[in-house]
Amino acid sequence: MREIGGWIMDCVRRIVEATARPDRFRGKLSAVGWASVCRTGNYNAPHIHPESAWSGVYYVDSGDPDHTIPFSSCLELLDPRSAAGGVNTPGDPFGHPVRIAPLAGLLILFPSWLTHWFHPHAGRRERIAISFNVAIAGE
Repeated sequence: MREIGGWIMDCVRRIVEATARPDRFRGKLSAVGWASVCRTGNYNAPHIHPESAWSGVYYVDSGDPDHTIPFSSCLELLDPRSAAGGVNTPGDPFGHPVRIAPLAGLLILFPSWLTHWFHPHAGRRERIAISFNVAIAGE
């Protein structure tokens, strides 16, 4: 856990520095994480993570999702712009969710204010993941 935690925090530091500019970021990062084991039918309803800056998930085991069931075990990130789907533009690029299938070893980071959820798991095995929230405290 220590090795995975250190790797995750290194990735988060890189994201923070890339988005906040290293010369302006003087805060400290603190993280809390938890493991989840999803069996067939388990899912998470749409939610956000208040009081955090970044959230993420690291897939230890994908659980071999059943690809005949649409979006089985996918993480879905929702467009925060409620009216974006009503825009008629060439290519229809706005208002669509981003869906990411679980893959062992995959790390996904996203802003904690972004509404997200996990589709029901349908797989031959349990999906195992480590989820986490990272807060930024001032100097």
